[in-house]
Amino acid sequence: MAKELGPKVPFVPMVGSEVYSSEVKKVEILMENFRRAIGLRIKENKEVYEGEVIELTPEETENPMGGYGKTVAHVVIGLKTTKGTKQLKLDPSIYESIQKEKVHPPRRLRPLRAQAPP
Repeated sequence: MAKELGPKVPFVPMVGSEVYSSEVKKVEILMENFRRAIGLRIKENKEVYEGEVIELTPEETENPMGGYGKTVAHVVIGLKTTKGTKQLKLDPSIYESIQKEKVHPPRRLRPLRAQAPP
């Protein structure tokens, strides 16, 4: 019967004796088999960006819990890659991990002034 339904239809064969055993409740056996049959298929795509961090700007909003503090809504990261520059708007959890790694954009230095001879 499972072959007739096809591979995309959730199907788990059961034996009547396992449902009516006195060791485990009937509902628990049925729920366990439902969980097996449901079988979620999760597909995750990850994109990897490599480059020099040229901008790191946390965007803050008012604290949703109230109070006077602010929370980081998202972080804008500017990357300089071999193909050009790219700006990414990322989750606040990324900002926390970036702070732990101590990643900072390069500081812009002022040019030295030429000193006039005395």
